[in-house]
Amino acid sequence: MSTQLNYTTAEVNALLASIGNVAPTPVDGAAYQILATDNYLQVTRTTAGVCSITFPASADIYDGYHVHVKDSGYNCNTYNITMIPDGSDKIENAAANYTISADGTALSFMWNDTTGNWEAY
Repeated sequence: MSTQLNYTTAEVNALLASIGNVAPTPVDGAAYQILATDNYLQVTRTTAGVCSITFPASADIYDGYHVHVKDSGYNCNTYNITMIPDGSDKIENAAANYTISADGTALSFMWNDTTGNWEAY
């Protein structure tokens, strides 16, 4: 037995917008500001220099918000990915940047509203 769902295109688009971007966001520049709608960052840095990625302000996201970061260029040993907290937020309980430097690394970060901390997993 099957059930047919009758949703309009507008209703489907609104639902997808509410859960965030399900497609990877390509990142190839020197700096990127994570948007509240980003979920998957596909870093392909191919030019010299660090790729700095700044987390969104905690006021713009919800407790449990997560973002996945993948070194899709397999070259962050040469062109590090530096994750930057917003304001007084922390990453892994440290008020400091977090450097990703192993080629092909994939990490997920989840926002913990209680501790003001981005937790890597």
